[in-house]
Amino acid sequence: MKKTALILSAAALCGAAATFIWQGFLEAFGPNGSPLLVPFKSFGHKAGYYVKLREYTESMARRKRERMELVNRRGQRLVGYYYPCGDKPSGKLAFVVHGYRASHAEAAGVICQMYLDRGFDVFGCDHIACGESEGDYISFDYYETSDCLEWLDALKDRFGPELSVVLHGFSMGAATVMKMSDQVGECVKFIVEDSGFSTAVELIGSSTGPIFPVINLLNRLICGFDVHATDVRPHLKRSRLPILFVHGGADPLVPFYMGEELYDMYKGEKEALFIPGGLHVEAAYYNRDEYMEKLDKFIEKYM
Repeated sequence: MKKTALILSAAALCGAAATFIWQGFLEAFGPNGSPLLVPFKSFGHKAGYYVKLREYTESMARRKRERMELVNRRGQRLVGYYYPCGDKPSGKLAFVVHGYRASHAEAAGVICQMYLDRGFDVFGCDHIACGESEGDYISFDYYETSDCLEWLDALKDRFGPELSVVLHGFSMGAATVMKMSDQVGECVKFIVEDSGFSTAVELIGSSTGPIFPVINLLNRLICGFDVHATDVRPHLKRSRLPILFVHGGADPLVPFYMGEELYDMYKGEKEALFIPGGLHVEAAYYNRDEYMEKLDKFIEKYM
C-alpha cells in the first residue's frame, strides 16, 4: 500500500509539474495567455491609458482603409490594412508594427493621424496569432520579423520600388523592426523603436525562473525556434539605418536598461527619447509634443 501511495503521489506531483510548465508555455506564447496563471508582469498603466487606447483603436475602423491579405512562407494567412492619406498613394509609407498580443489598430491608432497629417500613407499588419491573422502562437519577433519582411516586399510590389518607408514598432514590434534593420534594403529610410527589448530570453526567463529551459524546449518542439534567436543585437550591429530609440524610465515590462543598452551599442545615426518615469509604450500618449518633435526631425532629415 505504501509503495502504491508513493507511486500515486509521484504521479500526481509529475502531473502537477507538467500542468504548471504547460501553463507557463501558454502564458508566454499563447495568444490568450494561460487560463490558470496570472500574466507575467503588470504593464502598470493607469485606467486613463486604457481609455485612450480603446478610443484610438476604435478610431482605426472608422478611417478610410483597404484590407490586404498575404500567405506567408509557412502557409498562414495574414491580414493587414492600408490607410491612404489622399486619393492616390503618396509614395511615403509608415509601416507600424504592433506588440505582444495586440493588433495593428491598437499600435497604429495613437500615431496614425500624425503620419497622415505629414503626407504619409499608413500600413499595419496583424501578426501571427493576433487580430485577424492565422497562427497558434506568438514568437516574440522570430516569425514576426520574417512575416514583416514579406509584407514589405508585397508593399514594394504594390506601390513601386521607389516607395519610401518608415518602420515604426512598439514593444515586441520595436524588437521586430530592429531585427529587420539589416535586411530591408534602401526603401526603408529610418526606424522608430518604441520600448523594444534586446532579447526575449530575459523577459521570459525572469518570469519563469528555473523552468525556463523546459519552456524553451517546449517552444522549440512546438513552435520551431529557440527563444535565444529573438536577440536583436546581432542585427543592430550590422545595421546603419537611422534609429530613434524611445523608452520609459520606469517601464515595468521591458526594463529601461534594455533601451539604454540598445542605444549605447548602436553605431548608426541615432537619437533617443527617454522619458523619466515613463511606463511601457506611453510616450506617444503622454509626451506627444516631444515625440513629434523628434519624429519631425527624422522626417526632415531622412525622407
